[in-house]
Amino acid sequence: MVYRSPSKPPTLWPPDGTTEPQNTLIKDVGATLWGMYYNVEAWSAAFELYKYSKAPEGRRAHGDVARKWKFIAAGECVMQVAYMSERLRWINSEKINACPLVAPHVDHGALRLARNLFNSYFPHIDKMRVPEAHTGAVDTNFRDHAPPGGWAFSRVTDEDRFEVTYEGEILHLDITDETLERLTRVTETFFRAFAAAGAALDG
Repeated sequence: MVYRSPSKPPTLWPPDGTTEPQNTLIKDVGATLWGMYYNVEAWSAAFELYKYSKAPEGRRAHGDVARKWKFIAAGECVMQVAYMSERLRWINSEKINACPLVAPHVDHGALRLARNLFNSYFPHIDKMRVPEAHTGAVDTNFRDHAPPGGWAFSRVTDEDRFEVTYEGEILHLDITDETLERLTRVTETFFRAFAAAGAALDG
């Protein structure tokens, strides 16, 4: 599959004469949209490293380093999805409602759809982030995180599924073209929620 970048987000920038705190709030919301865009771009870059680490030329040229790259890339993929989760939560906070130049133009149906799609695709990403962001703490207390009768671990399966254990659960993220397409779908739906707001501010 050829990677397709998400469409660029609508520009949210305060019109001339906008005073604080609205000026900062509008810029913050706009920065969140671009942050989502770059999360997908970063995920795609990590995915390219993951694929190279598995390819014969990668393994032949770099040996065991390529195997380590596979785990580095998979971990970065987890973190980028977790950052998207934070942005989706943040944008649904009181900051939109506190921004009267943006709030009336937000398509809440599209916003809700983006959030629901994300939650259906990545229901455990916030939990999965913890062993990636705090590997030392989790590894030190590995017995607390092993599933019943098993061991704590992180691994990549032959089906390109990155699995980690946390609080007795086995959590996973697929490092695949399908996951990248899902991230793009969520992001473009999210952008659609702010299209009218971008046009209103530009007008």
